[in-house]
Amino acid sequence: DVFRIEIDERIALSESLSGAAVKAILRENGINDAGQARFFTNAVDTTTTGWEATASWQTVVAGDALLNLSLAYGSFDNELDRLSQNPVLPSLPLLASVSLGTLLDAQIESKLTAAADLDWGRWRFTVNAARFGEYRSPSTPQRFGSEILIDLGLGFDLTDSVSLRAGAINVTDN
Repeated sequence: DVFRIEIDERIALSESLSGAAVKAILRENGINDAGQARFFTNAVDTTTTGWEATASWQTVVAGDALLNLSLAYGSFDNELDRLSQNPVLPSLPLLASVSLGTLLDAQIESKLTAAADLDWGRWRFTVNAARFGEYRSPSTPQRFGSEILIDLGLGFDLTDSVSLRAGAINVTDN
């Protein structure tokens, strides 16, 4: 899949607006015990582009066991198309570095997943691995490297309609 998603008037959390002008507006509206305001706003247009690919393979192993393997990769990019000015207090931006960073940069740039499922008689075995690509902190210029998470699962079918399942998510504790 290849995609391009344009969102007009995307909803985002504003910056924390403060100062004498903000306090005056809050007081005018009956809010006397707050010194700052933060709210959801639709002051931004964004475009997300990317692509995703998936491959899967299935085979019989050890006579009667069914093995399913899959591999998927996705690449993603977020862009700012429009940012509205604060209509009430133009000197205070509705969205600035932290809010825009959360919206645009704190998202992963890529994701790779691999899965293996083995059905052997009444037993079910599952291993899932996901590699999440780099991302940037919205509040600092720090970039974080990729992380790999591994999930394990085990199941047993007691009857055709009753089964037991157990699993561990993120066994590598990343």
